[in-house]
Amino acid sequence: HLPRPGLKPFRLKSPNAARRAAVPSQIATMAASALSPIPRARSRSPPRAAALKPGSSLQGLTALLLGLERRPDRRQRGEDMLAKEVPWLRTEFFRATDGKLDTIPDDEVAKTWNTKNNSNYGAYEDVMDKEGKILYTAAQFADPGVDYAFSPGERGC
Repeated sequence: HLPRPGLKPFRLKSPNAARRAAVPSQIATMAASALSPIPRARSRSPPRAAALKPGSSLQGLTALLLGLERRPDRRQRGEDMLAKEVPWLRTEFFRATDGKLDTIPDDEVAKTWNTKNNSNYGAYEDVMDKEGKILYTAAQFADPGVDYAFSPGERGC
């Protein structure tokens, strides 16, 4: 954080520390700067005109829009966003495997997963049943890990 012109740099300990540490002339400067905000870029997206003209390497490109046939609302949302942001981009719908409707062979997709590897990246807590009895401890999630069954949707994904 850089100090604004006319202000002495100082370390803040709380959001209100600037008001307590500032002298009256600094307060007037801070109030004036609050009324005239520093202009900032609003978006990292290219200007709309640039989005309308693809580079030569992108001309003729077709994007695959992956989704479930039973969720046309999601498909429409994706198509609408792409049409708005990159109107030159052609899209083709690619049907996703639907774990609730499609038969997925057991030899192609696992039926269970284990928490051991996930525990390297997230903190597990003890899991208890309705009566408060511990089903699994946080330590068990890490070693040997707890096996859970994939839902049909997870297997399809």
